[in-house]
Amino acid sequence: MTTVSQGVRGPVAPVGREGFTVSFYTSLAEYYERIFPFRPQTYAFLQEELGTGGRVLDVGCGSGHYCGRLAADGYCSVGIDPDAEMIARAREQYPEVRFAELAMERVSELAGVFAGAFCVGNVAAHLPLESWPSFLADLRARLQPGAIWIVQTVNFDPIIERESYRFADIELDDGRIVFSRRYRSIAPGRLRFATRLAVGDRVLVEGEVSLYPALAAQYIDLHEAAGFTPAGHYGDFARRPFITARHSGNVMVFRRRN
Repeated sequence: MTTVSQGVRGPVAPVGREGFTVSFYTSLAEYYERIFPFRPQTYAFLQEELGTGGRVLDVGCGSGHYCGRLAADGYCSVGIDPDAEMIARAREQYPEVRFAELAMERVSELAGVFAGAFCVGNVAAHLPLESWPSFLADLRARLQPGAIWIVQTVNFDPIIERESYRFADIELDDGRIVFSRRYRSIAPGRLRFATRLAVGDRVLVEGEVSLYPALAAQYIDLHEAAGFTPAGHYGDFARRPFITARHSGNVMVFRRRN
């Protein structure tokens, strides 16, 4: 359960699947864009893979910056996210883009088809492994033949072998604000993601959610079984080839088979 310190925001009740709550992301909204900023290199990768326009879907859009930039560059972009606060911010900043408060498991509720789709920022790790076949079947039905689908997660291959893993802290305002993250209780197919945002000795936001890690090969097997062909596998958005022992990221590009 996520807890929020007094004076920042009140706690929000968990919603959706067991073990998952959007309350931490809601409480973090004020700082989200500074901790996880728009990255030009990520956008350049998305644009190159998605091609020269068309209707594209951002699964887990957050505050909507990639959708907004895509729209400015001639795409018809749609963003979905289960967090109401993030969707509200996205709509305020990019009124020309369609955003929907929708979890990725509900992608079948979207109308029409897409020329491409993407899910970046480790959003995909919130989906339990047993839910991937139905999600991919629903997503495939929303994609036109030959459409590109991009998925980025943490490289879980070396992490799954550990009991815990701590990320480097993200510091803002010359270290005055510190965002820390760690994985604990790591087990096959599941771990706890603990986060903490503090100003000096004062904790602003602290909480945990369950994540559902998979090996890179598992993600690829799930996609191939669902009618997707691997079209690229990288350790980062600079397109360095994925090497399990070297890279912290896992960037996978797939193409919907006819």
